[in-house]
Amino acid sequence: MKPFLNRNSTDLLISVWLCSGAILALLGNAASDVWLTSVAVIFIVRSFILGDWAWTREPWVQMSGLFWIWILSVSTFSPWQSSNLGDAAAWIRFPIFAIGFATLFGQNPKISIDRLAIFTCFGLAIFIGALVIEKIGNPDAERLYGTWGQNIKAGWYLFGFGLPVSLWAIWKANTNWRTLLWGGPLVLCIVGAFLLAGDVYVTLSYLFGITIFLAFNGKHWRRTAMFGAAALVSIGCVFFFFPDTADRYVWSLRTRLPWMESSDYFVPWMRGLNAGLLQPFFGLGVGVYEEACNALPQISVLDVGDYRTLGCQNHPHQLYIQTFAETGTVGLLIFSLAVLLIVFNGVSFKRFFAQTEAQLAAFCLLVVAFWPISTYSDAFGQHRNFFTWFLAAWALALRYKSKSDGKA
Repeated sequence: MKPFLNRNSTDLLISVWLCSGAILALLGNAASDVWLTSVAVIFIVRSFILGDWAWTREPWVQMSGLFWIWILSVSTFSPWQSSNLGDAAAWIRFPIFAIGFATLFGQNPKISIDRLAIFTCFGLAIFIGALVIEKIGNPDAERLYGTWGQNIKAGWYLFGFGLPVSLWAIWKANTNWRTLLWGGPLVLCIVGAFLLAGDVYVTLSYLFGITIFLAFNGKHWRRTAMFGAAALVSIGCVFFFFPDTADRYVWSLRTRLPWMESSDYFVPWMRGLNAGLLQPFFGLGVGVYEEACNALPQISVLDVGDYRTLGCQNHPHQLYIQTFAETGTVGLLIFSLAVLLIVFNGVSFKRFFAQTEAQLAAFCLLVVAFWPISTYSDAFGQHRNFFTWFLAAWALALRYKSKSDGKA
C-alpha cells in the first residue's frame, strides 16, 4: 500500500503553509501566532525525524538560546509577583520560527521567493482594500486598522509584509524591464497604504528600508531611481487628495518623533531606562515593568520640561529599553549580540557591494527589523515580535535559498 503522503505531496503542503502567513495574519494575533508556532513545531519535528540539528550550530541561534536561558533564570528568581515565566519560556518560538522557516524554505523544491511574494501580495491586497474602505467611511480618521478592528494599528501589517514585497518588486524590475509595469504600481499602492494608515514612525521605517536598498544597489541605479520617484509620486498624490494627512505627518515629524520630549514615547522610554537602573545587572524579570513602575516613584514620577508626569504603561514601547529593564545589562548584551550575528550572518564585507540584490534585500530587512531607534510593543509578547521575526525569517530564507539554488 502506498503511503498517504509522499515526499512531493509533503513538500507541496509545507510550501503552501509557509506562504500563507500574510493571509492568516489578516485574522489577527491569535491566527498569526498559531501559524508562526506551527512552523516552529513542524521544523522541530522534522529535525527529530531526520536527526538534522546542524542549525543549532548557527552562532546567532546559539546566542538566542543563551538569551532564552537567561530570561528564564531572571524571571524564575525575580522577587516581583508579576514576573511572567510563561512569556519568557514561549519567547524561544520566535528564533526557532525564523531558522525553521528559512531552512524549510531553502530546502523545499516546491517553493520560491516569487511564490512567497505572490501569496503575500494577495494578503496585502485584501488588507489595503479594507484600509481604503475604512478611509472612505471615516475620512477624518487619524489612524486606520484594516481587518483588525479598533485595537491594533495597520502600519505593522504593512511593514511586516509590505517591505519585503517592495524590495522583491524592485530587484525583479532590475532583471526585467517588464516588471516595471506591475512592480511600480505595487510599490505605489503600498506607499499610499502606509500614508493612509497614519502610523508615522512605521511609515518612516518602511521608507528607511527602501532608501538603504536603493542607496546600496548601484548595479541598476536608473531602474531603482524610478522606484524612488514612484514612491515620491505616491506620497505627493496622497498628500494632495488628503491634506489633513499631510498636515498630520508634518506635525508628527516636528513634535512626535520618539526621542522628542513632546512625543508619546519619550516618557515610557525614560521610565524604562530608570527601571533598568534599579537592577542593572539582572533586570527586574520578564513582565515586571508595569508592576515595578506603579510601585516605585523613582520610575513613575518623571519631570519632563516644566511638567511632572505620573502613571505607567504596561511596557516602555521600545525593544532594547525593555530588554534592559527586565533582563538587565547581561540580557541586553546577549540579545544585542544575537541581533548582530543574525544581521551579519553570511555577509562578506569585502564583497558587500558585489552581493546579489536578493542578498542585499536580506541585509536591509534585518537592519530595519532590528533597528535600535524604533518603537515597539511588548518585547516578549506576540504582536510586534511576529512581524520582526517574520522579516528575519524572510531575510534568512533569501540567503538560504540563494545557497541551495546557487544563485539569487
